[in-house]
Amino acid sequence: MRVIVLILSLGLSSCALFEDMSPETLHRDWVQHSQQYVGQSIYRCLFGFCEGKKFPWEDSYLGETDLGNGFKERGFRYGRFDKENPNRFSQCRYYYKYEMATGLIVDFRFEESKPLACRFSGA
Repeated sequence: MRVIVLILSLGLSSCALFEDMSPETLHRDWVQHSQQYVGQSIYRCLFGFCEGKKFPWEDSYLGETDLGNGFKERGFRYGRFDKENPNRFSQCRYYYKYEMATGLIVDFRFEESKPLACRFSGA
């Protein structure tokens, strides 16, 4: 019985060893994660403001732009250490377009200083 439990435990734990952690996959996952907020309210605490208070990580907030026609865009930045250039961080800027009247997020876009700058961190 112990042998069966050991084999099952090893088998299940080894699945994590084969997870794809490539920059391409981490980028794809980040985009999918970020796009899930389209259709939700920009006024959720997640987007940097909650009951008029800023969160400590709010230094990533770039500000808002009035796009006209009743829409605004709220921007954020995300940086990661650039191994190829230790004096700077590669930049990812991402934006949520939303209706001013309702706060409903209607679109998401991002800009990268280099390919795959917008991605989750690897293990």
